[in-house]
Amino acid sequence: MRLVIKFDGQDYDPEEITFKWGTMLGENLKKIRNNKKIPIRELARKCNMCNSIIANIESGKSKNPIIDTVKKLAKALDVTIDELVE
Repeated sequence: MRLVIKFDGQDYDPEEITFKWGTMLGENLKKIRNNKKIPIRELARKCNMCNSIIANIESGKSKNPIIDTVKKLAKALDVTIDELVE
């Protein structure tokens, strides 16, 4: 039996997501957030999380955040998970 994560009508392989998150999430998160001119504090408020969580993801200190964190970020930024991790 294969574990699949479903989000926005798409299937995600957790192993693939972990690899992508470790390499692209922080970079893409910062780029998208800056392009939308959303300060970390505002994004954190929208996601109901601490500023430091977002800062750590963007800086690469936190390479594999849990799926719920990524879902909240994608929703708050009005993007797909794919846009955050590819």
